[in-house]
Order: sequence, then structure tokens, then C-alpha cells
Amino acid sequence: MRWHPEQQLIPWQLRAPWQLRHFIAWLREVPDDTLGLTAQRRSDLVAQAERYADTTILGARIPLTGYVGESNELRLRPRGVLRATARSAAALLAQLAAALATGNTLSADQSELAAALRAALPAVLRAALPEQPLRHEVVLVDASEARLHPQWLRQLCQQLAAADGAIVQVVVANEDYALERLMVEQSVSTNTAAVGGDTRLLALDGT
Repeated sequence: MRWHPEQQLIPWQLRAPWQLRHFIAWLREVPDDTLGLTAQRRSDLVAQAERYADTTILGARIPLTGYVGESNELRLRPRGVLRATARSAAALLAQLAAALATGNTLSADQSELAAALRAALPAVLRAALPEQPLRHEVVLVDASEARLHPQWLRQLCQQLAAADGAIVQVVVANEDYALERLMVEQSVSTNTAAVGGDTRLLALDGT
């Protein structure tokens, strides 16, 4: 997506995923020393997650123009699995917030760091951070870590470019991650003329 279609979205479609709301509630209540977080850093993470809750367009259904006799929509759905390259708990939490805001699963490079976070998370959120590495569609990079390790980021991009298969994009956070880049656009066209203009008929069992 090249633009953010907030003005074209129906209000109920902008509700934040329940996993993200649960994550925010947990983050507000967790002790400041959990995973080495300072009070200020935890407060910053809460604010970031709340921004995601206010701006996520997961599940959006945007009407598109088309011919008479058909209905067209642009829908936003999760990509599937995001790869977390975070080297600190704070950066990993920020990447988890972005994943939850977009309905994705997070596969972390740092297994020990991920295990520590998984143990601290509520049980209902642990599935979003699985133990086994998974095939991913996007790589998340923390901007501060990228500035500290420019050679590492260069090598990462070279490895991804040399790999076989589909292109895997790298998303670097400036302040926040661009959530629209963590979702897939899906265009759905329905032949309304074939059902007499009543799209509910398409949901009926033909048997």
C-alpha cells in the first residue's frame, strides 16, 4: 500500500485485535524490572502499542469502483510470519506489538531472549511467539540496533537478496513499524448480478 486509507474505513473495522489489547493490559501491569525494562522504556512501549491499536487497519474492507453487477473490495489480512531480529527485550517487545497489531506470528532470531519473553507473557499470547523457527515473509529490524550494527544489516540484506524464492522485504522501524507493510492486500470481486443483487446467497450451502 502506498497510502493509508483511514478515511475510507468503516469504524467497526478499525478495532484493534484482542491479542494486542491483552498485550497492552499486560504491559501496563508488569513490574518495571521484568526482562530488564526500565519504567520509562515500558511506558514508551505501552504508548507505541496504543498507537498501533489506534491505527491498525487489519481486517479493513475498502470498497472499490467497478462495473454494474459486481461488488469489489480491497481487504487487508495478515502476511503470516514475521522474523524478529531484535537483540534486546525492549526491541523484541516492540516487534511483538507490531505482529499482534497485524495478526501475524513472530519468529525470533534470539532463541534465549524469546524464551525469556515467552515465559513472562500471559499464556494466551505465547502462541504468537512460537519456540520453533518458522518460514517468514517479512524481516523486522529495530532502527537503533541497525545504527549500532550497520555491517550486520548490510549482511542481512545481502543474504535475503541471494536466497531463492520470493523476495523477503526488510522493514526497519523509525519510530514505529509501518503496519500496512506487514499485511497483504486482497482484492475480492463478487458477481452480484448472478445472485439477484443479494450477496448473502453466496454464503448459503449449495447442497
